[in-house]
Amino acid sequence: PKTPKPHSKVSKIMSKKTNRAIVLSFDDGSKHLRNRETIKESSLKDFEVTECVSAGDMVEVLIAIHKKTNTIVALKCFDKSQLAEVSDEAISIVRKQFSLHDSLVHHNLVHVFCTFETEETIYVVMEHVNNGLTLLDVMNELITNN
Repeated sequence: PKTPKPHSKVSKIMSKKTNRAIVLSFDDGSKHLRNRETIKESSLKDFEVTECVSAGDMVEVLIAIHKKTNTIVALKCFDKSQLAEVSDEAISIVRKQFSLHDSLVHHNLVHVFCTFETEETIYVVMEHVNNGLTLLDVMNELITNN
């Protein structure tokens, strides 16, 4: 199958001291907003997992492709039993956090397409930021070069 390409633009921030560019990749949101309603009604069977990006005690992050729209997404998987060991309210807090995040749409925020659950896991389907930098990466680069 053909590999989908992320839809992104590139921006540069120039470091004043070194005059070196810090390249930032960001998504304009248009493709993701078009696919948002289709993906919103998804379940695990609607995704093809391609790789595991990171795994911890409570959270695993997978890269997946939404089968209907061919959209690359990040699938964040929270282990409910591990969350419950942290506190009685941890599962509720995760649900509330992503419910709120789901309602936010801004080009500087990673889009949350949907959340769904099984008995063991809370799944959060998010925009995949391909080779993106975190704010911490940018700040560290600016501090190092200035």
